[in-house]
Amino acid sequence: TPMQKEFGEVERLENEIIIKRFGTEDVVGKAMFETRKIPIEHFHITDLDIFKQGDRGLGFASQLLEETEKMSQETGKPVVLLDVIDPDNSPNAVGLYRKRGWLEARSSEHPDFVYYIFGDDKAAVDQLVEQKRK
Repeated sequence: TPMQKEFGEVERLENEIIIKRFGTEDVVGKAMFETRKIPIEHFHITDLDIFKQGDRGLGFASQLLEETEKMSQETGKPVVLLDVIDPDNSPNAVGLYRKRGWLEARSSEHPDFVYYIFGDDKAAVDQLVEQKRK
């Protein structure tokens, strides 16, 4: 039987987005980010986490990513997320990024570093992909 998806309430704060279990104050996860300017201005997600194992796979991470995508669309700035987990060992996360249309850029210097990039400005996204592949 497939897991029942749960909907959370997303709240955007200054440098993080939190997600609460719907109708409660129970924070189940967060996405922390900062603005970086090299090679172009973009949001860099420094931490994306659903805190408890039992809350993973319920759709909370997808809702956090959706909120970062909205931020990107509102500001015109792409979003970069670094996943140091080996995609062979974390197919759920990788599948989530790919399903949502994030581009993958694997670092040639650090093969275990995989960047996922989202944005509507194709030229800006391509520039970030190129930089991250170095």
